[in-house]
Amino acid sequence: MNKMKIFGTSENLVKSVVLRAGDLTAILEDGALRQIRYGGVEVLRGIAFLARDAQWGTYKPHITALEIDHLGRTFCVSFEADISDDIQSLTMAAKIIGQPDGRLEFSAQATANTMFLTNRTGFVILHPINSAACQSGSIGHPDGTSEAFTFPEMISPGQPAMKLAWIAHAAAPGLTAKVAMEGSAFEMEDHRNWMDASFKTYSGSLLEPWPYKLEQGTVLSQKVTLTLQGKPAAQGLRRTAAITISLTGPGPNLPQIGTCLSASDLDKGPKARDLLDQAKPAQIAFRV
Repeated sequence: MNKMKIFGTSENLVKSVVLRAGDLTAILEDGALRQIRYGGVEVLRGIAFLARDAQWGTYKPHITALEIDHLGRTFCVSFEADISDDIQSLTMAAKIIGQPDGRLEFSAQATANTMFLTNRTGFVILHPINSAACQSGSIGHPDGTSEAFTFPEMISPGQPAMKLAWIAHAAAPGLTAKVAMEGSAFEMEDHRNWMDASFKTYSGSLLEPWPYKLEQGTVLSQKVTLTLQGKPAAQGLRRTAAITISLTGPGPNLPQIGTCLSASDLDKGPKARDLLDQAKPAQIAFRV
């Protein structure tokens, strides 16, 4: 009997490699780090250097020259990536170093081989909801100032933090995590608005015009450093109170839900129309 794993799309599963340096572990997938843990506690959901086109499409990097070395209790990863389509091209060289004390460095240098039109190019850092929501800490800004900060409990419709250079919070009882970003100003959005259980910190700002141009020959260098203090308590991850769900009579009407189409979607012809007939959106937004 043939068995098929289904994980949301028809694409093949991405090959992954587990990296380990003492109590620090991470999963390497397509040049990105996932499920960064220390002592079993998920400190970060992910770190990735991403490029998005002028329609917010995310490029899939073509990874080459991948080297993974486990040097005693330290791991070191280096690779190159081609990020391109038929119109524009970007190449990137990256290095990742993990230490047994929980220190993790991820640096990247990207070069525009052509004029590169993008809505966002740079590092993205994800803090998981289960270890960040409601947690107090502090944030630092590029001008050297800092202030107290608490991750939102309720979903924030706006950016919870702006002009970021670093973020520190208690990832678990007894364990403090600090994430420092270099090479650009960063800001944070509540990723729960897009059904993702994380807070996303990204380079650049949605308050600036987009798309923007990286002129040919532009070199973009960024670095993310995770440092940890302490050890997670024996109980590990925080546990939330049980949630009870009960069914009653009809509730309020759900809001009308629509979708967005681009010019490339319209080129799909009958297939696009069939999908719209099935979805029956309340409204359709077009980007022209």
